[in-house]
Amino acid sequence: MFCYPQSNKVLDFYEGATILIVGGTGFVGKALLEKVLRCLKVKKVYLLIRSKDGHCAKDRLGKLMEDQLFDQVRDQVNKVEAVQVDFDVECFGLDNVIAETVQREVEVVFYCLADVKFNRPLKEAFQTNVQIGKYLLRWCRGFPNLKSIVYTSTFYSECTKNFVEEKVSEDVPFGDYKLCMKMLTTLSSDECEKIKVDLLGDYPNTYTFTKKLAEIMIQKEFVKDLPIGVYRPSAVSPSYQEPQPGWTDNFYGIAAIIRASIDGINQVVLSDLNQAGNYVPLDYCVNAILVGGFDISQRKSSCCKSEPTVTVYNHVSKVNKCSYGDVIRYSAESRPRFWERLAW
Repeated sequence: MFCYPQSNKVLDFYEGATILIVGGTGFVGKALLEKVLRCLKVKKVYLLIRSKDGHCAKDRLGKLMEDQLFDQVRDQVNKVEAVQVDFDVECFGLDNVIAETVQREVEVVFYCLADVKFNRPLKEAFQTNVQIGKYLLRWCRGFPNLKSIVYTSTFYSECTKNFVEEKVSEDVPFGDYKLCMKMLTTLSSDECEKIKVDLLGDYPNTYTFTKKLAEIMIQKEFVKDLPIGVYRPSAVSPSYQEPQPGWTDNFYGIAAIIRASIDGINQVVLSDLNQAGNYVPLDYCVNAILVGGFDISQRKSSCCKSEPTVTVYNHVSKVNKCSYGDVIRYSAESRPRFWERLAW
């Protein structure tokens, strides 16, 4: 979604809107903020930011805006307000006046916060990937002007299935949703680790399991009274075009493999070289989130179902045929003596 000057339903939807971004200091959140400032004529953007390493939310926002990602939107920074929060408590530790102001003004919420480290202790992953979202959505029930919420999950929340539909399935490996939530809420971190294998079942890590649990939470507890949808991208790669080709702030996933192989740090690759990778460029991901916010509002306003279900958007490529072998070959073609750095 480029910045077209002509009339556009999506652009019109966001014009003059006040937006809340949760997770705005992360990989996807930063790119989303930049796109909002560059292409949407919004009134204001609130960012929920926790203090970190002795730096308050305002300082962290100032540091964030120094990134070259925001080179084109320096004149829009006055639209962004950092709201310092404590994500470990239900009301986020907000002052009543600030909390009421955000509630009154916000019309669209983008939730991009997640702990993407695959093997966090189960209790920690649950706190970040489920509990914080639950606190946020409870708060959103008091937003009188709310039009849509886009919750960013992952396509791999359904990684145990051979075919992934655009719906939230409520099956969990151990018992049912309520039992899992009760155990993860009440048990200590050590106790959760002792039963982790049984809880996860076929799920390969705590990240995918807790994102699955968060989706069920949305379906069970919030879809009836909130205009919310779940966006599921596959692995997110550096940007393709916007705002600059190849932008990233980390070396996760395929970017980490390529960088480490080129630098000679990673000398052994265990992979099916014929297997196609499934990656979504960061800018495609951001565009999908923005269009999703518009679509959710339209669906909610026209929906008359007695039993509403969560709108789910799976974002994967049907045409991408680039295999891991292709990635290695392209890397080799771009760097001399590449093969000498790898052991096979």
